[in-house]
Amino acid sequence: MTRLIRATLFINYLLTLQHNKSENMSGDKDSLAVRRIVIVGGGTAGWMTAAYLAKFTHLSECEITLIESPDQPTIGVGEASIPSLVRFVRNLGFDEVEMMKYCHATYKLGIRFDDWTGKGNSFWHPFGVCGSRINHADLFHFWYREIFNGNDEIANYAEYSLQVQLCEQNKAPRSFRDHSPIMESGGYAYHLDSHRFAEYLKAKAIPMGVLHYLENVSAVERGSDGQLISIRTETNNIVSGDFFVDCTGFESLLIEKELGSIFEKWDDELLCDRAIVCRTDATAPLPPYTISKSLSSGWAWRIPLSTNTGFGYVYSSEHLTDAEAKKELAIEFDLNADLLTQPPIEMKIGCRPKSWVHNCVAIGLSSGFTEPLESSGIHMIQMAIETLLDLFPDKTMNSSLQDSFNSRIYQSFMAIKDFLLIHYLFSATQDGAFWEDARNVAMSPRLNAILENYREHGWIGVAGDEVFGEASFHHLLSGCSVLPRRPHRLSEMVARDEIIAIMDQIRGRNSEVVSKMPEQSLLIDFFMNSP
Repeated sequence: MTRLIRATLFINYLLTLQHNKSENMSGDKDSLAVRRIVIVGGGTAGWMTAAYLAKFTHLSECEITLIESPDQPTIGVGEASIPSLVRFVRNLGFDEVEMMKYCHATYKLGIRFDDWTGKGNSFWHPFGVCGSRINHADLFHFWYREIFNGNDEIANYAEYSLQVQLCEQNKAPRSFRDHSPIMESGGYAYHLDSHRFAEYLKAKAIPMGVLHYLENVSAVERGSDGQLISIRTETNNIVSGDFFVDCTGFESLLIEKELGSIFEKWDDELLCDRAIVCRTDATAPLPPYTISKSLSSGWAWRIPLSTNTGFGYVYSSEHLTDAEAKKELAIEFDLNADLLTQPPIEMKIGCRPKSWVHNCVAIGLSSGFTEPLESSGIHMIQMAIETLLDLFPDKTMNSSLQDSFNSRIYQSFMAIKDFLLIHYLFSATQDGAFWEDARNVAMSPRLNAILENYREHGWIGVAGDEVFGEASFHHLLSGCSVLPRRPHRLSEMVARDEIIAIMDQIRGRNSEVVSKMPEQSLLIDFFMNSP
């Protein structure tokens, strides 16, 4: 055999070895991929997770199964959201009008807080930028400079919000056929029937390949390493998985009962632990905002849907009995007491420092819950889903990914808790044992630092990706008549005459947009009757 032939054979041999090695490596990598995701629990959390994962994992041959209990009660009296849900709807490619029709939804542009700072007083927490930013700074700083210098002709800070101007006239954020600056920026949200929203998501997810079992779970199998292996149902179906999502609500079937993740209670900070709910027929006009009204031992909401209006009272069971709560809610909103037939909802306030343990992630109430004062419940479901996709694992369940997920979700819950506490801490004119206790809860070091900075010169040092940004703090604190000791120096960067002109332009521009928008009741009626 010549040297050339031997060399050729040897090269072919090496190439064969390399090819086989590459195939083996490729096979190893492929074998580590998560191919089977099992979601336990339906409702809003379960079907949001199923629809989103189905949309963004469909090219990876990932099988998604959702096991839902047929015994899970539904309430469906209306739920409010914040603007992040608009992104969710758009990312999934849903037709907004179709979704709104099915879910009996209306537009939401903010929250009006009634009686929190005194009987007959109101203040706003609207969505979006207030007016416009000047030199990359919030309008608040320039507005407050005028207040500080005694300019009595300046309107309240919230009055420079386009959303507030629309709310005060019960107007929609878009016209019958055209969009608007608010629609383009996504500075709006929805009131919707949460039960119908889950059904809508189910109708979208199943055609995308999601397998659905309407059965109760009878057993959970785990491996010697602690990982979840499979779910057994009452009809003896065995659903195996590589990765599991616990959407079983406060029951926390997987994350707590099986995996032992602790739940950190906040009932010594957020005192409200129960809610009673009911609904009535819808009435015009349909306000594009949620009403939050302070009561003797908590607060009540009014949420307008296209077909009904939802009411609820969130209260502290240590300060008020269920019967007293029903009576007070009926009186405040002139409701027929016979409507208040549903049993009170017990709320488990707090969250898990670790919502991801082994190969299981908790999403929704099984992860944590803060009272719905700022409509953050659906947002935290969505945030957990999006964060899971950002940090999606393979079968090795990299601990760094888990730590990043747990830290982000936990810190977000903490940030919401701090923001909610501000509502109670500065309700200075409220009387009664509940409000006295609520004003005297301990503040976290983080919240204390935020308030100290604000009290000095109005600066809110929160990260840009937090649930509630600086404008939200400015609306809330100024609405509670909590103002800084002095204006921030950056407010002096623009001449006073120029600032006055800009603020006048903002009011004029807002008025022009508002004049072109229809009443929300007319727009929603147009939606409901359109093909």
